[in-house]
Amino acid sequence: MSAPHCHALRLPFEAVPDPAGLPDLWIEDMSVPSSHPLAERPRATASTRPARDVRRVLHRYDDGSCDLIVVADRHRWGGYALAGLTAVGAGLSAAGPLTQRRRSASAGPA
Repeated sequence: MSAPHCHALRLPFEAVPDPAGLPDLWIEDMSVPSSHPLAERPRATASTRPARDVRRVLHRYDDGSCDLIVVADRHRWGGYALAGLTAVGAGLSAAGPLTQRRRSASAGPA
């Protein structure tokens, strides 16, 4: 599956949630705070890497915050389903609003 056929959501958390409710969660520990410029590249990479079905990555920063990034095949998972996979299905609540939704100009509606 190529990146234009996927979409992603990023949920920032002020504290690290319990990841037990997320199957197949990949956890990456960062040695910088979430606001550091070096934190942006891993976020962008995780958000644009293609997924065949659903991929979940939790970036944990040294300031105690984290980002949950979920990437999904847009043909199998629409925007509402993606949000459900990200937060509701895992029993998580974000500290802030959804901050990133990536869409390819060549892809159809979610």
